[in-house]
Amino acid sequence: MLKTFYLVVVLMLTSGMGYADSIQIGGKYYQDVYIGVTTEYYYVHHPEEGRMEKVSRRRSNISDVLIDSDGAARERLLEQFKAHRTGGGVAKMAQSTVPKALGGARNQLRVRLKALAVFEAQVEHWRYLSPEAQQRIQEDVAYWSEQSVVQRRTERETTQGRLQQLDSKKIVVEEKFSVAESERQAALDRAREESDEAFYLERYDHSVVRYPPYYQYYTGWNGDVYVQPFYRYGRDRSLYDAAAAERDLERRKVGAAESTYVHRVASHERELNMVHGAISKREQDIRSIESKSRDEGIRYGGFQARIDDLILAVEEKYRPRLHVLPVASWRGVVSQRTDTFFIADGLWRLDCIRQDSGLAGDFSITVFDADSEQPFTRISGVDFLRMRTRVFHKTGNFYLVIEQDINALPYEIKVSALAERAMF
Repeated sequence: MLKTFYLVVVLMLTSGMGYADSIQIGGKYYQDVYIGVTTEYYYVHHPEEGRMEKVSRRRSNISDVLIDSDGAARERLLEQFKAHRTGGGVAKMAQSTVPKALGGARNQLRVRLKALAVFEAQVEHWRYLSPEAQQRIQEDVAYWSEQSVVQRRTERETTQGRLQQLDSKKIVVEEKFSVAESERQAALDRAREESDEAFYLERYDHSVVRYPPYYQYYTGWNGDVYVQPFYRYGRDRSLYDAAAAERDLERRKVGAAESTYVHRVASHERELNMVHGAISKREQDIRSIESKSRDEGIRYGGFQARIDDLILAVEEKYRPRLHVLPVASWRGVVSQRTDTFFIADGLWRLDCIRQDSGLAGDFSITVFDADSEQPFTRISGVDFLRMRTRVFHKTGNFYLVIEQDINALPYEIKVSALAERAMF
């Protein structure tokens, strides 16, 4: 019965855990990603999204950077990233071979062993905590879970209120367009009403003007010269000129009205575009808050589920499936670089005990590959169980760089190799 329970617990705890690289940026933890490293940046590839994130290594809120030692596993994640990016995921999956399948089985075994190592470290930690400490951890998880809900609800209500204000402002700006159009139409109507062009044209059409005569000379029968005046009649040109002047005046008034309207509309459009941009940003903020709320709900729910598993494992007198073999240990109160240690079989664990209970500070441990002199993970702060423990599957030579903070609290760090024991 107990053996069955242990296997169920282990499978339950390991089934959702990934392999390959992982990193924590700010308050968000990414795992099952591919991380490219340069001297200045981490390039975090998200295989499921086909998205790459460039993160400066100088940022202070980056921690728990882990580069998996299995190159094949990392390569598959990179291929998956490329497949999602190019849309060729199905074709690439069809190209898998038997050796890859075998490698996948080994990776799954490694994943289960790493998850088992984490679980057993937590069981050991929980078993030796006092009932008061256990109670405080549970209260902390419940408190921060509740605070997370309250905070996200407050953020959403605040953002929703700002969005409603922007919607009201949008209505006001849109009304300005209506006012500008009304004023434009009123100015056009007024220009037409004030124009006397029609009056002068009508008078021009009915006007009669006798122009000065022209004279025709002829000689009579008796030899005398006679002069005969001839008169021409037409319309009054001054009335036509007056109508043209009225037409030109009306045209200028219409042009002024149109120019004023265009100027006002351009100003209103700029204001409306700003409002639309702000609305879009607030809507994005709401989506982000909802996403954070879901993530935090899953996160704190996972914490509580893990605590329940630990309580049950202790009550059922869980028997560890892994041997813990000491490799090296250090004590101190100052910053230091440790001696190099060697891991032969790959699965190993780093434990740090420091009596700060999560006290704010800058204490950290960075694990370096001694052969390449490259860091591959950094541990700062404690987890929800108030532990500083990491499990790795990576062979080779390593050393630690321990950075003490101003609190200068004593610490004890242990490195242990892990080996699966036979189960009976």
